[in-house]
Amino acid sequence: MSLHTVASRLVHGLANRIHQAPASPARQHVVERPSRLQHLLGGALGGLAAVKAELPQLFGRHPAFAPPPVPHAAPRVRRFGPLTPPPLALQQYVRLERPSPRFTRYLQTLERQVGADSLERFSPAISRRNFLEKGHSKDYYACGQHHVLALAERAGVPVAQQWMWLKMLGNAGVPVVNSRVGTVPSAFRGSPSVPAGAVVMERLDGCVNFERMNRKEREALLSSPRLNETTLNSLEAVRRALSQQQINIEGMKGGMQRDGTFVLRPPDGISRRNPRDIEVARGQANLDRLIHAVRQQLDDRQRAARRA
Repeated sequence: MSLHTVASRLVHGLANRIHQAPASPARQHVVERPSRLQHLLGGALGGLAAVKAELPQLFGRHPAFAPPPVPHAAPRVRRFGPLTPPPLALQQYVRLERPSPRFTRYLQTLERQVGADSLERFSPAISRRNFLEKGHSKDYYACGQHHVLALAERAGVPVAQQWMWLKMLGNAGVPVVNSRVGTVPSAFRGSPSVPAGAVVMERLDGCVNFERMNRKEREALLSSPRLNETTLNSLEAVRRALSQQQINIEGMKGGMQRDGTFVLRPPDGISRRNPRDIEVARGQANLDRLIHAVRQQLDDRQRAARRA
């Protein structure tokens, strides 16, 4: 209730008392004066009582009259350690007809862990000046000389599952890149409050996309000073794992580490081998061609070294 309302009640109380007081003749004026005074005082006291009753509500909203805040304990923030490794092996995952309750709980926990890991300190690298390439679901930015930030280009990109697939491949003997997955503040179109999934990984040399490998990428890998026998052995390990595990790697990409080891980046999916999948079949054919080209390049280097 406002102060204006309280004052109006006080005035109306006095007016009602005056109106209810009996009219006094001139000869009874002196005798009836105490009675009229009592009426006036009663109206004033009634108005004051109304004001007193409304004071807590009137001034309780004002910051100057607000009660001191009660101290509360700071909310506990759950912090996760290292990400939980996948509960299933690669073969168990590709044979899974439908997610089990245990696997569903694992995915939920993994997504919470990824959401709790902030990669905000890498967000300054997100600029046109540091842009490297555009992938199927992520854009790649250079973070200094030794790291790359892969930023999800839209909301809903399953970066947590991509990390899980990468770990499954690593457990199956496939050389994979060292990476860390989390989120960075971003503003997607239509979802401005959704943080963007991101992956920070080591920077690789001679990167190729097997599903869309072109001559420029192949020549860059073959002419790299990092190319050696380790590169050939790791490429053959990737091919051997695909054949033994009978799997398809969707969006298969990779590059060479400093010692020449060829490692795979986080894939877009893993499934049972399907010969009818044209893009996956093209990627495996490009892998075979790249292995043959690397072997021939190393042989040419050895012959040139012997001639020298």
